[in-house]
Amino acid sequence: RHSCIIPSLASHRRRWTRPGAMRDAGASPRHRARVGWRSRGAWSRVACVMWGVVTVMVMVILVVDGAQSSSSSTSSSGESTSTEASSSSSESSSAGRGFGAGAGALRSDVPPRRSRPDDDADVETSAEVSRSPSDDGRGSGSSSEGDDDALFLERRSRAIADVLAEESVDDRRRAARSSASRNAVAKARRSAARWLSAHVADEYADDGGDDERGHRHQRRRGSEDAEAWRALGLAHRYGLVDGDMNERLAMECFAKAAARGDVVAHEELGFAYASGWDGTPRDAARSVLHYYFAANGGSVTASMALGYRHKHGFDVPESCETAVMYYHEAAKLVVDEAAKRTPGMLPFQIEKHRLSAEMAGSNIAARRERDLVQYYRYSADMGNVDAQVTMGRLYSLGARGLPKDIDVARKYLEDAANAGDANAMAHLGHMYANGFGVRADNATALRWFSDSASKGNAMGRYGLGYMTLAGHGIEQNHATAVAYLNQAAEQGLADARFFLGVLSLRGIGTKQDLTKAYNHFNIASLAGHEVATYNLAMMQLNGMGFPSSCASASTLLKQLAERGTWVTPMEHAYAAYMRRDYRGALLRYMKMAEMGLEVAQANAAFLLEHKLGDGGRFREDTQVNPLASSTATRALHYHRLAATQGNVRSLLRIGDAYYYGRGAPVSLVKSVAAYRQASEQRNAHAMFNLAHMHEHGIGMQKDLHLAKRYYDMILTSSPEATMIVKIALHKLAIHRWIINHHDELLAFARELKENPTAQMVDFVILVGATSLLLFVMGLRVMLE
Repeated sequence: RHSCIIPSLASHRRRWTRPGAMRDAGASPRHRARVGWRSRGAWSRVACVMWGVVTVMVMVILVVDGAQSSSSSTSSSGESTSTEASSSSSESSSAGRGFGAGAGALRSDVPPRRSRPDDDADVETSAEVSRSPSDDGRGSGSSSEGDDDALFLERRSRAIADVLAEESVDDRRRAARSSASRNAVAKARRSAARWLSAHVADEYADDGGDDERGHRHQRRRGSEDAEAWRALGLAHRYGLVDGDMNERLAMECFAKAAARGDVVAHEELGFAYASGWDGTPRDAARSVLHYYFAANGGSVTASMALGYRHKHGFDVPESCETAVMYYHEAAKLVVDEAAKRTPGMLPFQIEKHRLSAEMAGSNIAARRERDLVQYYRYSADMGNVDAQVTMGRLYSLGARGLPKDIDVARKYLEDAANAGDANAMAHLGHMYANGFGVRADNATALRWFSDSASKGNAMGRYGLGYMTLAGHGIEQNHATAVAYLNQAAEQGLADARFFLGVLSLRGIGTKQDLTKAYNHFNIASLAGHEVATYNLAMMQLNGMGFPSSCASASTLLKQLAERGTWVTPMEHAYAAYMRRDYRGALLRYMKMAEMGLEVAQANAAFLLEHKLGDGGRFREDTQVNPLASSTATRALHYHRLAATQGNVRSLLRIGDAYYYGRGAPVSLVKSVAAYRQASEQRNAHAMFNLAHMHEHGIGMQKDLHLAKRYYDMILTSSPEATMIVKIALHKLAIHRWIINHHDELLAFARELKENPTAQMVDFVILVGATSLLLFVMGLRVMLE
C-alpha cells in the first residue's frame, strides 16, 4: 500500500523519522517501531490521497471530452453536406487528441523500419493504416496521404540503392569485409530485389482517386516505373543478387525501362546489340540507335561509344568532327572537376591493369599495397619526414584505401613542415590559400609558400607566382609572377607550365604568343594536366598557333574522357578477375571495350583467348543464336580493336591467329602484314617471327640475309634476348653452310647409299665432330 510514494517523498520521510532520534529519547524497541510506523504511515496516506485526487480529475476530463465529441458527431449526422464537412473537420481535430491520431503523428515523424526493409507484409500493413487513420475509414486527409507517399518513395529509393550497391574499390582496398557484413549486404540486396519485383508487378498499386479534371488515376504503378525496371535489369545482367546472371530477364527489364525513356536502359541495350552478349543477335543499327538515345539523354558512356565509332568508322560513317562533338561532352566534365581540384593535389585516377594468367586469384597487389600504406603510416608516426608528406597527401585525397581526413592530413603535413620539409610547406600553403579543409588565410599561405620557395621547391615558387599574379595578400606584379612561374616550370611542375600557357595566350605579363602558349600547353599535357590537354585540343581544333588537326584534337579529347569516374567499372572488372569471377570480369571489360578503352579491349581478348568466362564458346547457349561466333573469333575482333589504337601485343596475336588459323582462316599474307606492323614498333617477338619466316621461306621468298638483319635488330632493341638470338644466328649459319654445300652433301649421301659399310665410320666421325662443335659453341654463348 506504500508503493505509490514517489522517491522525493520517501527521502523526506527518511529525513524526518530517524531511528536514532527515538533511541536517544529512551523508548523501547517495540514502542519505537510503533511510533515510527505511525509517522511514516501519515506521510504515505497524504501522498496516496493526493495521487488519487489527481487521477480522478484526469479521468473525469477524458470522459467529459469523449462525451462531447460523441454528441457533436451524433448531432451533425442529419445536416447538409456543408454541415457534414464541418463536423468531419471537428471530428478530426478532436480525434487528434486521442490515441489513434497520436500514433499516426508518430508514424509520420519516425523514419521507416530498417531492420527488415524487405518485409512486404509490414509495408502493406503500414500503408493500410496510413490510408485509414480512423476506425470508420473517413477523414484520411491530404497530410496522411502525403506521409504515405513519402514513406513509399523512400522505401522505393532504398530498395533501388540496395540492389545496385556495389563495394567500392576503396572499401575493397581498406580491408576485406567480414562474413557477417557481407551476409547482411547480400540479405538486404535479396530483400530489395523481391520488393522491386513485387513493385513492378503492381502489387503495391492503389487507387489514387480523381484528379482535378475528374479523371480516375492510379498511384504507385510500378509497371510504369522505369527506374525500377532498370535496377532489376542491372541486377539480372551483372549478377548483383547472389551472383545469378540472367540475360533473358535483363533484356526484358531493359526493354520495358527503355520504352519509358530510361537512359541507362538504352545504354545497356546498345551494348547488348553491339557485342552480342550471351546470345543476343548482333545488330549494329539497333545498337547505334539505342546509344544515340542514351547520349541525347546525357549518358557519358553512350557518348564515348558513339565518339569511338565515328572516330574509326565502326558501324557508322567515319567523321572526326562528329567524334569530337561526342568526346567533348565527356571531356568537359573531366575538366570541370579538375578545375575544382586544389593545386598540388593528385587527380582522380583509375588503375587500368593488363591481365595475365599469373594474376588470377593471387590478390598479391592488393596485399602489397595495404602493407605499403601500413609501412608508411608507421614510418610517419616514427618521425620520417618523407612518409609524413606521403600520408598527408593520401589522407587529403582519401586514396590508396585510406579514408579522406583533412585534419589528419594537416597534422602529418605540419609535422613534416616543422621538420623543414619544403614539399609539406608548399602543400600547407595551398591548403590555406584555397581553404582546403582549413579557414582560408592568405598571410599564412604566403608564409608557407615563401619558406618553401626559399628552399628551391617548385610548388612553393608556383604558389608565390600565382598569389603575386592574382594579388592575394601581396601586391600584384605580373613580371614577378611570370618569373616565379618560369622557375617552377623549369623544375617540371605541370601547373606552372599551364599558367604560363594561359599568360602567353592572353598576353598577361608577357607578349601574346600563340605558338609559345601551344608549346606550354603541350608540355603540361604530356605531364597529365587535364585543363592544359583540353586547351591544347581546342587550339588544334581551331588552328591556333598550329595547323588545324581534327584527328589530334579528337585523340586528346578521348584521352580526357577516359579519365572520368564513369570508367570505374575497369577496377570492378579487375576485382572480379582477381576473385575468379571470370564471367563478371568479361562482361565489364566488354562494356568498357565498346567505349573505346584500349586496355579493356585487350583484356577482353585475353579472357576470350583463354576461354575464361565463356566456357569455350562466346555464346553459352547456341540455341538462342546458332550463328554465334566462336570464342576465338570474338577474341580476334577485340585484338583488332586494340591494335587499331596501337596495342603491339594485339598485333602479335593477330599475326599468330592468321598463322595458325585461330578464329580466322590461315593467311600467311595477313600474318606477315601484322608481324611487320608490330616490328615497326620494335617488337622483338614480331622481328623473330619475321626472321624465321624469311629463313625458311614461309609466306614470303626465302632470304637468309634479311633473316640475319632481323636477328641483329633484336640484339639492339632487346638485349635480354641475346642468348636466344645468338643460338638462332648459329643455326642460321649452319643453314647457310648446308645451302652452300648442297651438292657435296648429295654426293656424300649417294656414296653412303652405294657403300654403306665403308662410309659408316666417316659418317659417325662427322656427326660426332659436328655435335662436339655445337656443344662448345653453345657453352661459350651461355658463359658470355
